[in-house]
Amino acid sequence: ADKVVAYDQSEKMLKLVSEKATEQNVVQHLDLRVGNLESLDMSGEAFDAVFLSQSLHHTSNPEDVVRLAAEGLKPGGRLIILDLVRHEHEWAREEWADQWLGFDPLEIREWLGQAGIEPQVIDSLPGSTPDLSVLIVAGTKQ
Repeated sequence: ADKVVAYDQSEKMLKLVSEKATEQNVVQHLDLRVGNLESLDMSGEAFDAVFLSQSLHHTSNPEDVVRLAAEGLKPGGRLIILDLVRHEHEWAREEWADQWLGFDPLEIREWLGQAGIEPQVIDSLPGSTPDLSVLIVAGTKQ
């Protein structure tokens, strides 16, 4: 990619990204921004792709985050979501600061449709933590 914009609410995490990108000699392609996913204004952007990786379950309104991400895509742009499939592990709220215990794939499909995203892939894979599966979603902005 010629340019990658990375948002995170943690300056510490963005510093780590910058260090890794410097090691790989790709830092010149990065635009690192501190921000909360729920307050992003990407309406003036035209991204080829937006990745939401293990982040929706940390937001108070994930449906809005999906909509905001879709607004930042150019027509034909791809939205890729990696998160957790719905589970019952309440300990994740305390240990990982999760606000949501994963998501139902049908719920995500509905949010995509409301955001103008045509889903191509909605699948799951076993996660590294026992009894947790990773939700994999990919769709295209109409």
